[in-house]
Amino acid sequence: MALSVKHFAFNTGTAAAGNTVAVSGFGFQPKAVFLYTVGRVDTVDAIGRLTIITSFGVGTSATNRFSACTRIVDASAAADVGARNSDAAILEVPSSTGTITSALDIQSMDADGITFIIDTQFAASLRVMGIAWGGSDITNANAINFALDTVVQERNITGVGFQGDFVLFASIEGGSAPAAPPAAITNPGSIMLGAATSSTTQWVVAGAEDEGSATMDGKSYATDRECIALQPPGVGALVSARESFVSWQADGFRLSHLEGTLAHQCFALVLKGGNYTVGNSLTATTLADVVVSGLAYAPVGGIVASAMKAEDAADTAAAHNQMSIGTFDSATSRGAMAFLDEDAVADAECTTAVEHDAVYANISTASAIQGLMDVKTMDSGGVTFTMDDADPAQAWYGYALFGSSAAAASTDPPFMLPPPPRQSLVNVLY
Repeated sequence: MALSVKHFAFNTGTAAAGNTVAVSGFGFQPKAVFLYTVGRVDTVDAIGRLTIITSFGVGTSATNRFSACTRIVDASAAADVGARNSDAAILEVPSSTGTITSALDIQSMDADGITFIIDTQFAASLRVMGIAWGGSDITNANAINFALDTVVQERNITGVGFQGDFVLFASIEGGSAPAAPPAAITNPGSIMLGAATSSTTQWVVAGAEDEGSATMDGKSYATDRECIALQPPGVGALVSARESFVSWQADGFRLSHLEGTLAHQCFALVLKGGNYTVGNSLTATTLADVVVSGLAYAPVGGIVASAMKAEDAADTAAAHNQMSIGTFDSATSRGAMAFLDEDAVADAECTTAVEHDAVYANISTASAIQGLMDVKTMDSGGVTFTMDDADPAQAWYGYALFGSSAAAASTDPPFMLPPPPRQSLVNVLY
């Protein structure tokens, strides 16, 4: 029995609709995949001012996939944003009115990778990263769409078809059905990514920019108290919808709706079989190792997500609209993408970054990298991350680790070794 994981990166190309993009070298046939982009085209590490095009997608087949995407136009005098969710493609690029300008879909899950198909031609060959799961351990995988609740209560999300072990959530703020653009472009350019394995092991990272704001109103939110969080028009410090994971059910999972009165659409990728650990830790302000240990299995891959700042107080977003997403399957196969939409500036100042040798990137308001975290080793009971560039202040990040089910999962939370003090710098350089 084994669980296989593959981090990968590719460019969409600019071929006409109907052409395909084949990604291979996985060593297994994928059963599920998660894709992400921030709109850069670079095949090498790069950072700079650029319109933010953030898109998340999950899928298990050519007919079972969802995407959530947002666009924030750089240098616009008033915030020019758009967002959309879809059940018709795994990756989409929205216009600032929420219509789709480019789209990528799954054609097939192959013996050694994935073949994607161009649904709508891309104007630029976007760099895309992702992580795929496969192997005999995974007995079930499904992507579903559901509406958030509108009253404070617990309720079951059904239709998954099995009781899962790990769930990945993504959505935009907008309250619209899949494959339809937002009802009005006054919806913010919002997007979120969350994960959970239990009521005590969950996290969410979210960000938003308010459409039409004369002064940029970009905020972000990150916490381990919830797995879903969305921000409203007029953003400010508000979080308009929040849900936390309660428990697994025979046909899905149970969520607790904490806040929000709109039936926002959300999608979830649910996996069963293998070992999964969801947790959180802090980056370091020195070139230090950041150790996750105490697992009863050897991780074979993972996801890292951060808002590049300290964890937020419950239901309180803070400046700026910023996010970093990374995936990895080893110390030599990893990548990250990040964006920063600055708050409280007269004209939009948007920066995006892509890193092919890190799993976390922190962008400064001077449009420069100010923190990088990489995978140093994949250990028998965890992962050792290391700071390639020290962060200016410790930043909270959530992680999800994946491994085979040969060893029983521990019921104890993983041990996070804190970074050494600044005066120990000489001992942690490598």
